[in-house]
Amino acid sequence: SMALLSLISLTLFATALANLGCEDFSYNNCHDPPATQELHVGSLDECIQNCDLFGSFDQCDFIMFYGSGRDENCHIISGDGTPDEEMAKYLAACRVVGQPMKKDGGSCMEGPLGECATALCSPGCESCSADKCSGYHGSQCQKIGEPGETSPGLPNYTACLSYCTLQMLSNPWTYLAYDLEAQECICYLDEKVDCAVDVVRFGTTMAEVTGCQA
Repeated sequence: SMALLSLISLTLFATALANLGCEDFSYNNCHDPPATQELHVGSLDECIQNCDLFGSFDQCDFIMFYGSGRDENCHIISGDGTPDEEMAKYLAACRVVGQPMKKDGGSCMEGPLGECATALCSPGCESCSADKCSGYHGSQCQKIGEPGETSPGLPNYTACLSYCTLQMLSNPWTYLAYDLEAQECICYLDEKVDCAVDVVRFGTTMAEVTGCQA
């Protein structure tokens, strides 16, 4: 029956949103900042421990851990601002940003700079600034899967967020990627990405990172 089909559709949609949240931001075409230290380590955990050490005397705001391809795979980044400010500065310079339009539970998610979709998001969007995963992100991320809907010429991130959120009414899209330079917005079926770099803010533990990767 139509009622059964509608129920199945709603169930599938809820399942698609079940694991989406602030941990699913992704970034690509980012500019590597100069590193205070470049180290060879055996794991992300070891890189985080080095940041804890250097951070204890204000020499680590965040780390960039390269999963493969580099011998000195742990970059310690330190700047003039706070760890929050320095990591935000790095991510803001990335050309491509991806995120879910809605979190599990169906609430709209803010963009990385507080943007909110102009449609279907009353009473507003949930911020990720205080989220437990705000200290961890993936960068140099390639989106896995075929584009669902592409709209060229959208002038800013808010327009892309609004476009893909509106598309959710009649399509199964849950995730977007916006190219700030090309002004191209793409809606996707899911959040699957392959990220070459783990970006972890000083003070974020390996246990917290593991929880955000799950």
